[in-house]
Amino acid sequence: MINAMGRVYNVEKKVSGEKEFVIFQIMFPGKENNTFLKCLAFDKVAENILKYFGDSGKNGKHRGKPIYVTGRLSENSYEKEIEKVVEIEGKKYKIKFKTPVTEKQLIVDMFQFVPTFSEERKESSNSGMTITPVSDDEEVEQISLEPDNMELEEDPFK
Repeated sequence: MINAMGRVYNVEKKVSGEKEFVIFQIMFPGKENNTFLKCLAFDKVAENILKYFGDSGKNGKHRGKPIYVTGRLSENSYEKEIEKVVEIEGKKYKIKFKTPVTEKQLIVDMFQFVPTFSEERKESSNSGMTITPVSDDEEVEQISLEPDNMELEEDPFK
């Protein structure tokens, strides 16, 4: 299983035969370049992603909203036809050739919404927790939300 958190872009509904699915991209910001991961979702997961992130196109209201996904990595291999024009001794030639391509994509089994915080105070409706933005010059006390003596009944990594 792969877990990923990023920002949703380019949500599109597709049909192959009688099967409907959704293709979208998750963007991971980088210092120099952003990385995009192609994702596919089917059935109820696809319906919900389309419902909540569906107009994430170029100027859509959900473009760039954060999402957390869980799924499995899949590979799709095919040959891509490439056409180039080259110049040799003053003459132009059109060259066509095929090159193998392997695309990796995430087949999404589950997703979760990731909250965003505006400059205003927001309250979490299901936890009673209040989150308030703090300016850089304010002193902040750090607290741990984990119990001091937390013990697991069984090893979760077995």
